[in-house]
Amino acid sequence: AQISFWLAYMHLLLMLCPNTKFLTPPSEQVHQSITIVRLYLPINELKGAGKQNFETLIFSLCNILRPLHGAAGLGIQHSYEWENYQHIEYELIQEYRGVDLCSPSGNKKWRTGYTNLNWYTYLAHHWVSKLGTTEDLLTQLDDVRIGVLPYEWGTIFRAGNWPALGKATIDPRPELYVMVNEVLKPLRVNNIGSLHYGSIAGEIRLNERTSNQWMRRFDLPKDSPKPKPSPFFRRVSMEEQQRLDASKQMFDAFLNRNSDDKSNNSQANRQRFLLDTLDALSAAIGT
Repeated sequence: AQISFWLAYMHLLLMLCPNTKFLTPPSEQVHQSITIVRLYLPINELKGAGKQNFETLIFSLCNILRPLHGAAGLGIQHSYEWENYQHIEYELIQEYRGVDLCSPSGNKKWRTGYTNLNWYTYLAHHWVSKLGTTEDLLTQLDDVRIGVLPYEWGTIFRAGNWPALGKATIDPRPELYVMVNEVLKPLRVNNIGSLHYGSIAGEIRLNERTSNQWMRRFDLPKDSPKPKPSPFFRRVSMEEQQRLDASKQMFDAFLNRNSDDKSNNSQANRQRFLLDTLDALSAAIGT
């Protein structure tokens, strides 16, 4: 099952592929088709407290529908005659890599791996477990801008605080999308199939080859090294946080003592206390 919430052009699209073991009819279990649930919201929904409300909505729907996989972010909202405009959709997704394409139908292959990766990506727990524990994922995604959010039926991955447009001429591979993609791609479907119908009058649409190229748009070039986590955004361990808190208390004490000593003109004491504080800070950060 797949879910996607998208800021579909520009709206918020939420697409879910619900778990067939939970609420799909017997015919779907027999024929191995796949159910897709899509929700569109205007991008204005992210204003103010909307971003947190949006994440809460994702959690609620994932807990209700228990999807196999899904995604949420910037996307294109289809019209009733969407097949007549696939050539326009093709142009848009080539120009803006962060904009997702959400086909209203799926195929059996989508049961074997996820098909969408975007701002939010959610995967069932029996898939995520193949990558390790939550602690393992936090180690691999060592960046505080990336959310690793486990829930009862799976894990939700958030690539940054805001969705990335991914304009091809400026930022074709958004940094955080690439980092999440590098960790999750072993769970990706091998062949997504063709996401568009055939050309009618020579217009360019997606075929099976270009659909698979699009699905891999956040992959790094072959033989490229994996991106290293930025030291400015790395996660701080509990032990490191305790040392930093202790150092902060010492520094605050120094400032308070410095203020008291001004009246006594105790310059030697201030200098000695400052050196002690700097030594403690150096020890706390491991230098």
